[in-house]
Amino acid sequence: MARTRRNSWEKFITPDNKHLVTPEALDFLENLLKYDHQERLTAKEAMAHPFFQVIRDHHDAQQKA
Repeated sequence: MARTRRNSWEKFITPDNKHLVTPEALDFLENLLKYDHQERLTAKEAMAHPFFQVIRDHHDAQQKA
């Protein structure tokens, strides 16, 4: 399969959205938006990604309360 040139997600970061960007978010995008479906995250892998850890932690805390 032919490869396209990889672009850096950092070029989309602006002063207006910089506060929303985390390394986990960039890694999540990088792994979700792969052209080759065999390299792309599955739904289960995506839900287990560190990007969602804050949500899992919040949910766990709510369950303990």
